[in-house]
Amino acid sequence: MRNPKPAPGERWAVFLDLDGTLFAEKHTVPIANREAIAAARAKGHLVFLNTGRSFAHLPEGLLEQVEADGIITGNGAMLQIHGVLHHEAALSEELVERIMEYVFRRRELWALFEGYHHTYAISRDPERRKAHQIPLQSPGDVKKIYPDDRIQVVAIGETVPQDFIHLFRDELSVIQSPTYADVSRKGNTKAAAMEMALTLAGIHPDHTIAIGDGANDRDMLLSAAVGVAMANAHPTLLEVADHMTLSNLDCGVAAAIHKFLL
Repeated sequence: MRNPKPAPGERWAVFLDLDGTLFAEKHTVPIANREAIAAARAKGHLVFLNTGRSFAHLPEGLLEQVEADGIITGNGAMLQIHGVLHHEAALSEELVERIMEYVFRRRELWALFEGYHHTYAISRDPERRKAHQIPLQSPGDVKKIYPDDRIQVVAIGETVPQDFIHLFRDELSVIQSPTYADVSRKGNTKAAAMEMALTLAGIHPDHTIAIGDGANDRDMLLSAAVGVAMANAHPTLLEVADHMTLSNLDCGVAAAIHKFLL
């Protein structure tokens, strides 16, 4: 395991997952995490948020709570640095419509189509759909989404059937979590967008830290010089992490930043 400390004047980049990592309860960022991020940035290091959520699905007020240098959303579908869009690879309209057709045929499934501007829901249970999510009634509703919005990622729950994975095997990546699956465009990953961010920022891959808790953080931790798993992390993440920090409820992000950067 690598246990570096930056040399004087050396810039590092840290990539942070949100749910189960940066967030504590109710999508709030603890003061300790905010202060550690601010201290790291004050030393010249860069901080990127790297989430499976789409841009529209970010909790309200997040970017006011945390001052970051960049954000990656939709499991690598979009990269912004200092508010400038550098990369976007959304799902095509035709592919989104085929996913919708599949979900509508399988009444046991629910789905959340996460866009840049809005989120859209298919659910037979009205209590599952949040007030800000636009309900979808038929596959043809995709025409109402495009061209004004771009779907970055789809969440399908609770378990994606094997025939879905087989049907879309050449077009989509599916990462199953306990209660839902992240469905992304093939080639979109947190690690791929992380590598783009490093190139644009001029930071060497050996000067990177990634911190996460979920199955969709695995590639990010493997690509970083130091991969840090939360104490509450998915078992597959603990297998590949270089280091385990405290849980999200115990401000594990702050503890890791202090250990490796401050």
